[in-house]
Amino acid sequence: MAGGIDWFRWHHGSVTDPKFQLVAKKSCQRLGDVLALWAYLLELASAATERGRHGLIDADAMDCMLDMPDGAAAAIVA
Repeated sequence: MAGGIDWFRWHHGSVTDPKFQLVAKKSCQRLGDVLALWAYLLELASAATERGRHGLIDADAMDCMLDMPDGAAAAIVA
């Protein structure tokens, strides 16, 4: 937890924002996986010592943790 803040803001319409559909299409991944990875990255950035920076991304670990196919997180981030 960064500076005693243990929450982040999520806006209405985030799930239906077309940019996530575009990322899903371009990365050939499921929309649900894109949204799950986005939410996880937001949590990492919120909890970081330097808030807003998620740090290094271990795509293999994210694939495993979020039950995504191998290589999905790397494709989404790219």
